Amino acid sequence: MAAELPGLFEWINSKPLTLAELRGKPVFLDFWAYSCVNCRRETPYVKRLHEKYSKNGLVVIGVHVPEFEFEKKFDNVRAAVERAGITYPVALDNTHECWNAFGNKYWPRTALIDKKGNVVFEHAGEGGALAAEPAIAGLLGVAYDGVKHEKPDSHGVSPETYCGFLRSEGFGNGQVCEPYKCGTYRDPGKHQRDSVYLEGEWTQEPEYVYLAGNSGHAAYLFSGREANVVMEPVTDNPCTVTVYMGGEKVRQLAVDHADMYQLVSLQEKGEHELRIVSTRGLGIYAFTFG
Repeated sequence: MAAELPGLFEWINSKPLTLAELRGKPVFLDFWAYSCVNCRRETPYVKRLHEKYSKNGLVVIGVHVPEFEFEKKFDNVRAAVERAGITYPVALDNTHECWNAFGNKYWPRTALIDKKGNVVFEHAGEGGALAAEPAIAGLLGVAYDGVKHEKPDSHGVSPETYCGFLRSEGFGNGQVCEPYKCGTYRDPGKHQRDSVYLEGEWTQEPEYVYLAGNSGHAAYLFSGREANVVMEPVTDNPCTVTVYMGGEKVRQLAVDHADMYQLVSLQEKGEHELRIVSTRGLGIYAFTFG
């Protein structure tokens, strides 16, 4: 028997729901976080399940489980839900109580509950929505016309790299960082792969490092075909971020809210030098790649 849905205190697109009141309908749970790159890639497939099977009785619930403090804010999650075009119910699990009740450890995580309340399918990582579809169709008594899931090739791709002192493994500069104190960083110019290099005056907080000086940059030699950075302005003003690849300017963007920003998306996977130059106040939480 599935656990109830404990700890869900805010709901979007729905009144509060319980598994008890949904007994008699299959329920698909998607545990996600809005700045998680893997969750973002999974969301279109979850939306497809809702659009395709809700008329047959499937109930899709997105359980939003924050990885960072800014993801606990209801307004931030609601805005992310609107940007993603999500119309199924979404609930906030800020204390991870529901996440823990289902024994989750990874984002995203999916679970399918049958009409009697039994968990009949679970999946960690991307691909859960499509992998669950045959079972969903079976529970609903409808035909299954499978769709192939093009799972990203993660072989040799740079790992997620955190910048706050709670999870940071240090910066490539080789300088000792004092938490909560501003330090002047010098980028040596030559970079080892999979490390963050800073230039300018930066202060390290528990979850992020922010640019305390008027200008500076963060550099990263990565392997992959796309580069994403979880960022936010830590002051009231948006930050102007200029992105360089291999020394060439590729784009400029305004960072005006806390989110994952895709900086580059390339045709082929390879090794690339990324540098982001910003104005004062840019907070960087993590680099993620695909």
